Amino acid sequence: MTLSVPSQQRLAVFLISLIIIFVEITLMRELALRYWEHLAWLVISIALLGFGASGTVLVLLHRFLNASKPTLQFASLLGMSLSMPISLWLGDRVDLNLIQMVWQPSIVLRISLVQLALGIPFLFGGIFIGLVLQDRPKYIPGHYAASFIGSGAGGITVLPLLYWFAPRLIILGCGIVILATSLLYVQTKLKTGYWLFTAALLTIMLWQIPHASRISEDKDLPQLLAMPESSIVAKRYSPQGKLELVDAPAYHAAPGLALNNIEPVPPQRFVTVDAQIVDTIYQTASPDDFAFLDQTTQALPYQLDHFDHALIVGDAGISHLGLALYHQVGTVTNLISNGALADLEMKELSSLNPYIHKVAQISFINRTVRGYLRKATQQYPLIIFPTIGTDPSGLSAVATDSLLTQETLRLCLSHLDKQGVLALSTFVHSPPRESLRLLNMLVAALQEIGKEPQRHIAIIRNWATVTIVASQRPLTAQQIDRIRSFCLQRRFDLVWLPDLMPDEVNQYHQFQNADYHLAATLLLGQQNSQFVANYLYDLSPPDETKPFFHHFSRWGGIRELKLQLGKRGRVYWELGWLLLIAAFCQALLLAFICIILPLIPAIGLPGKKT
Repeated sequence: MTLSVPSQQRLAVFLISLIIIFVEITLMRELALRYWEHLAWLVISIALLGFGASGTVLVLLHRFLNASKPTLQFASLLGMSLSMPISLWLGDRVDLNLIQMVWQPSIVLRISLVQLALGIPFLFGGIFIGLVLQDRPKYIPGHYAASFIGSGAGGITVLPLLYWFAPRLIILGCGIVILATSLLYVQTKLKTGYWLFTAALLTIMLWQIPHASRISEDKDLPQLLAMPESSIVAKRYSPQGKLELVDAPAYHAAPGLALNNIEPVPPQRFVTVDAQIVDTIYQTASPDDFAFLDQTTQALPYQLDHFDHALIVGDAGISHLGLALYHQVGTVTNLISNGALADLEMKELSSLNPYIHKVAQISFINRTVRGYLRKATQQYPLIIFPTIGTDPSGLSAVATDSLLTQETLRLCLSHLDKQGVLALSTFVHSPPRESLRLLNMLVAALQEIGKEPQRHIAIIRNWATVTIVASQRPLTAQQIDRIRSFCLQRRFDLVWLPDLMPDEVNQYHQFQNADYHLAATLLLGQQNSQFVANYLYDLSPPDETKPFFHHFSRWGGIRELKLQLGKRGRVYWELGWLLLIAAFCQALLLAFICIILPLIPAIGLPGKKT
C-alpha cells in the first residue's frame, strides 16, 4: 500500500479517532467497576495529558530524530497497539484504595501513577494524529473531517458493544484494531518483520492480561462472594453498569429493621451494579412474607392512608414494591432508568415470586422520572423515592444525580392527588446531612405552592434509617395518632410531627443530643436560612444546574471538623471532593513535567525535516 493516497491516511485517522473515543468511554466503565464512581473527569484529564505530551514528543522528534514521517506513524501505531494491554497491566499494579485515603494521605499521590499508566494509549494516538495533520495544507481539512467523523462514530458504536462485552475486553480488542490499521504503513520487509514481532507480542499480552476488572476489596461484591456458598447467578453488561445477581445465603439485608422485629426475613438475592448492592429481591410465597418490611421506617406512609396505586421512582425499588404488596396496593409502577436492570429485576421477581402478578398489577418502566412525569397526566396517591445515603465516605460527592434535584421534587409534588403522599428515606448519619437536605428541599417546594411545611410533614428514624413523608393536605389528628402508635410498637424515634413535644424525641436510639429533632425544628421554622448558612454541611437544594445532591462539604465545615475532632474529623470528609482536588493538582504537575519541562532543552534549536 502506498502512503501517497490521502484516503488511506484518512482511513487510519478515522479508525484511530474512533478507537480513542472507545478507550475513553470504556475506561470510565473500567474505573467505575474498580472504584466507586466512573471518574469521568479523571479519564478526560488523562486523555488531555496524553494528547498534550504527544505534542511535546513531536517537537523533540523533529529536533533530534532524523526519521521519515511514515516510519514515525508506523511506530506510533505499533506503540499504541501494545499500550492497550500494558496500560491496563500497569493500572492494576497501582494499589489505589480510596477508602484509606483519609488515614493515609500519601495514597492520593498514586492518582498520578494511574494517570500516567492509563495515558499511554492517548500519547501514541496523539502522536499519530499530530503527524497526519502535518500533511500538505490542501489535505488537512479532509484529515480533520476524518478525525471528527471517527470520534462521532466511536461515541455511537461503543454503546451497543458495552451491552455485550466487558470494558477490558473492548480495550484489548482496540489494540487488535490498531495493529490491523498499521498494515496500511507496511511497505518493506523490515516493517513486515516489526509488524509480525508486535503481533506475536500483543498475542502473548492478550493471553496473559486478566480479562476481568480488578475490583476493590472494599466493594460489596467481593465481600459477598467471600461468604460461604455465595455465587453469581446472572450477569449483564450495559453502558450504565455491570449488573450481577448474587445468591449469598449467609448474608441477610433488611435496612432499618426494628430491633424488636419477630417477622422472618425470607431468602433473598442481591442485585449489584458495578459491584455495589443496589437492590434486594426476596423469594416469597405470598404478600404476607413481606411482613418484616412493615417493621422498617419505610412503612411510614402506609400509616397515613390506604393507597390503590403507588409510583416508585428510582432504580432501588424492590423493597418498596414488597411493602406495597403487603399493604394491598393494587397497582404499582416502578420507574427504572437502567433498562438492563429493569429487565433483570422483572424476570427475577417473577421467577422467585410466581404469584406476584396475580395479586397486583406491576409494571417496570424504563424511563427517567422527569421524562415520565413531564408527559404523564395521571395523579398518584403515593410516590416513593428510593432509600439513599449508602455512601458515608462521600466518594459520590462529585457524581451528578438528576433524581434528587429541586425540579424533580417539585414535579413529583405536582403529580400527587389531593390527598397524595410523597415518601423519602435515607440512612442515618451523624452529623445528619442527607435527611436535612431532603427536608430543606421539601420545605422550599411546599412553600412554593403556598403550603405550611410544618403541618404537612412527618419524620421518624431508628438506628439505621430516617423516613420523611410530605402530604398534600395537612396531617390530621388521626394520622398523627397512627404514626405515634406505629413508632411506639416498633421503638422508632419521632423526629417531627406538627404537635410533637420535646420530651417525645430521642427516646430509643439515642444520640448525645437530639440532633435530628433540633435540626428539623430549625429548618421548619423561621430560622431556616440562618441554620442552613451556619450548618457544618452545605444543605442548599441542588437544582438542574448543580445536580450534586451528595456534595455536602464546604471549606468552613472542614476547618470546624478539624478544630473539634482533630484527626478523627477526617472520617467526615467527602473523599470524592478531595479526590477531585488532588487529581487536579497532580494533573497540573504532570502537565508541567510531561509537556513543558522536556521542551526547555530544545528551545532555540533548529528542527529537522522529516
